[in-house]
Amino acid sequence: MVFLMETKNDERYLVGLQKHLGVDDCFCVNPVGLAGGLCIYWKKGVSVQIIKGDMHMVDSYVSMGQYRCRITFVHAPNSAHDRKSLWQELLSVARMETIDWLIGGDFNAILHPDEKVGGAPRQAWELADFQNFIQDSNLVDLGYVGYPFTWNNKRHGGNNVRVQLDRFLSNPRWRIHHPNAVVKHLMPGGSDHCPLLLDAMIRVEKFKHRFIFDRRWAEYEDCAAIIRQAWSCHVQGSKWYQIQRKIRACRIGLLQWRKQHNINSKYNKENLDAKLQSLFECPNFDHVEYSHTELLLKKALKDEEIYWRDKARNTWLKAGDKNTAFFHAQTLQWRQQNRLMGLEDETGIWRDGEQAVKGIAGAYF
Repeated sequence: MVFLMETKNDERYLVGLQKHLGVDDCFCVNPVGLAGGLCIYWKKGVSVQIIKGDMHMVDSYVSMGQYRCRITFVHAPNSAHDRKSLWQELLSVARMETIDWLIGGDFNAILHPDEKVGGAPRQAWELADFQNFIQDSNLVDLGYVGYPFTWNNKRHGGNNVRVQLDRFLSNPRWRIHHPNAVVKHLMPGGSDHCPLLLDAMIRVEKFKHRFIFDRRWAEYEDCAAIIRQAWSCHVQGSKWYQIQRKIRACRIGLLQWRKQHNINSKYNKENLDAKLQSLFECPNFDHVEYSHTELLLKKALKDEEIYWRDKARNTWLKAGDKNTAFFHAQTLQWRQQNRLMGLEDETGIWRDGEQAVKGIAGAYF
């Protein structure tokens, strides 16, 4: 467990805070003038190696047992020009880092106009730098659960401004390794910012998945025969009932066929990769078998790309872009967004947990 917080340059305060939080070690960046410093705390069993620490960023490698990742905590500048320099520095990290990478904190920027309420509206050019940074870095926004705005200027009435300045981003590798991770916006307490809690160990109840046609099935004549047979069967009833029953017959037939045929492109890709390596190292090199296996591997790679691109629903990416990890991470993010983690009750208080959600939904309906 690792904490990040703004702090002041007071040794007794820092020691007292460390005892109050029940943590074992910390790293602090002293304040500069009126600007608050930064401090991260971590518990026993967590190893933190600081790469860099200044008033806008604490960059670190974090190890827990055999698992190791990079975590970058940010407190972005108020100036758009200075933020752009920070985005460039983080972009250089994104292009070189090969392990799981997580970035979180106060970015002092928003992605969309609806992330700000009150005050002067943000113009498109003001959002572009942050949007471009995330896109160019191939990062995934982890979203949130709870009240959307994380900062409040605490002014009265029409002068009140609320903004979603704080968030967590990750590279696709981190998201794939933590598919159920959830970012929670907690109650602000006495601060003008809401604390963010990233729960990477959350357990999710599994539900039966809805049927989705896989485009790869269209390459098999068996599937075409199943669809023709289901659509030509005689059904009595209204037109809509006939369509519904024929669609159901297609779904059942395709699912039964799917169970009898192994078209798991990831599994095929791994097996073909191993076979290709074995053929490559064989003393009696077989050019025909190697070429055939190579063609099968290329097809498996293409199938895997199609599968995750379809699930990710990223129509803005070109068909030639081969970044399966990004598609996979985006699919996981869609699942997160479609998951019901909590609801607001009749008093406007956020409640999470299965029992609370059932109670609120039951009382509403």
